[in-house]
Amino acid sequence: METYFVYILQSLKDGSFYVGECDDLDKRMPKHSDGMSKYSTSKRPLRLRYFELLPTRIKAIKREKEIKRKKSRKYLEHIINNWLRDFYLALNIISFQSTPILIPPAHKIVPIHHHLWLLQHCDFEENQ
Repeated sequence: METYFVYILQSLKDGSFYVGECDDLDKRMPKHSDGMSKYSTSKRPLRLRYFELLPTRIKAIKREKEIKRKKSRKYLEHIINNWLRDFYLALNIISFQSTPILIPPAHKIVPIHHHLWLLQHCDFEENQ
């Protein structure tokens, strides 16, 4: 089964947000950090602030457009903050058990290594 991502990056340079979708977050993030994306070229360093998993590309594109249609910084901060709250609650749960947990808000069960990936890849800067 394929998985698609909708994600939000924030520029640490000017605080602006970028909403995108992809089928492989591990491959997409280096493209932003290397400046291969029009947005990221002048906005680096960047931070991955949010992602969600969707079962099809059509649903990922639809969700990306839904988020972009809001055109509201307040809305983006709201979904990021709610997701982070749920994420940290889930991390507290994992310290007591070693079973897979839910990644909010898509509620798709994934193994713990995916959470560790998020923690290791939250910040990425332009290559010197």
